[in-house]
Amino acid sequence: MNTVLKLLRVKNVSDKTTWGESTVWLKVARGEFIPPVKIGGIAFWKESDVDDWIERQFAKSHKEAA
Repeated sequence: MNTVLKLLRVKNVSDKTTWGESTVWLKVARGEFIPPVKIGGIAFWKESDVDDWIERQFAKSHKEAA
C-alpha cells in the first residue's frame, strides 16, 4: 500500500488552524502545538499530525463540555 506523505509549511498550518503564522510559532514555543521537523533548515509538519492534533482538540473540547 502506497501512502502519500503530505508536508505542510507554516502558511498551510496557519490556514488549517485559522491562526496567524506568528501564533503557530508562539504555540509551538509554549508547547501548546506540535513542533515541526526541520528538513534542510525548513520547518515542516506532517499533514496527518496536524489533522490528528485538531481532532484531539475537538474530542477534548467535547469531553470538557459534557
